[in-house]
Amino acid sequence: MTAPAPSPEAVRGEFLLDPAISYLNHGGFGACPAPVVAARRREAERIEADPTGFYRHRVDGALAEALAPVAGALGAAPGDLAWVPNATFGLNLVARSLADRLGPGDEVLLSDVEYGSQVMLWRWLCERTGARLRLAPVDGVARSGGSVADAVEGSVSAATRVALLSHVTSATAQRLPVEEIAGRLRSRGVVVVVDGAHVPGQVELDLASVGADYYVGNLHKWYAAPRGAAVLHAPGREAQGRLDPLVVSWGGTDRADPLARRVHSPGTVDPTGYLVAPEALAFHRQVLTPARPGARRRLAAASGALGDLGFARVGSHDENLLMSAFELPVGVEPAALESALEEAGVEAVVTEAPGRRLLRICVAWYTTDEDVERLLDVVRAARRPGRLPVDAASLQDRAAQQATFVPE
Repeated sequence: MTAPAPSPEAVRGEFLLDPAISYLNHGGFGACPAPVVAARRREAERIEADPTGFYRHRVDGALAEALAPVAGALGAAPGDLAWVPNATFGLNLVARSLADRLGPGDEVLLSDVEYGSQVMLWRWLCERTGARLRLAPVDGVARSGGSVADAVEGSVSAATRVALLSHVTSATAQRLPVEEIAGRLRSRGVVVVVDGAHVPGQVELDLASVGADYYVGNLHKWYAAPRGAAVLHAPGREAQGRLDPLVVSWGGTDRADPLARRVHSPGTVDPTGYLVAPEALAFHRQVLTPARPGARRRLAAASGALGDLGFARVGSHDENLLMSAFELPVGVEPAALESALEEAGVEAVVTEAPGRRLLRICVAWYTTDEDVERLLDVVRAARRPGRLPVDAASLQDRAAQQATFVPE
């Protein structure tokens, strides 16, 4: 007999979240459940009992042991994975390593809905190497119901050397067909890099079948691992042989050595986020996965209610996702809405995509009907001009922040 799915209130009790906050931004920085926090504390205490013994004799074996179940969950060979602290770190490692493949006249291709820090990274790399940055018109094509894969491939030229694409976009919460795109672009000699920051634990992932040259994914978001736990996937010795560590230390720089050996030794760092990732995966399987269907239903209900209030859902939504984005209707000012959400104790993201102002919400396993209703109360007030309690100085401050920061 199958046990009943836990209620969102029961799941919420497993987390350390402030009960006064309706937390609808799990995809931003994650939230770590109390049992995983406790496991991390135990690992830290074991290390502190003999730091020298751990770092001199046991750390490499402990990291490899923790990586094996993660590889199994993600459909990857353990030898093709390396621990990295977060997706941004891993993508920087890849980008900087590929610099020697770029020069004047070469092109790097991104979509026009990429995460802001990645646009900054690859623009910087192009400036350093003389290459040119191009943006594929993914957003407009997706909005019109066209083929995203065709739009990306149509943006490839004879000069394209590298392409970076999000598997699930940050601002618009859309799943891109990276498997199809990777197959098309790699056949044309383009190195394909996938930003999977929002994918592990939210979307069923089989890295071996994605087909990208490099894939980076966070575990601290939808697998509910501690922050500081992510993986870089580089399948095969050829792909790994192109990479160099961001920090040169005792792992060395010999590209013939396994990637993990070169990346896992950046000096004395706290490895406990990596070591308890298997605990997070087990918690995800036992507690969060059974609660997932209820979260999907609540997201669908929230989406319908927001649509009735004039907040149009962005694009054709993948029903596997627990996050969605909505275009703000005319008359709703982003800064005022963000301030009102904060005042009401609702954590949700107000952001922008090309030519659009967006509200992004995440309905996680612990999101209750009350949380959704608090969000909708703020949105209803936003639809009535003059009802949002925001002063002019606050609006100016938030407008300035939005101009420089796009939340992951």
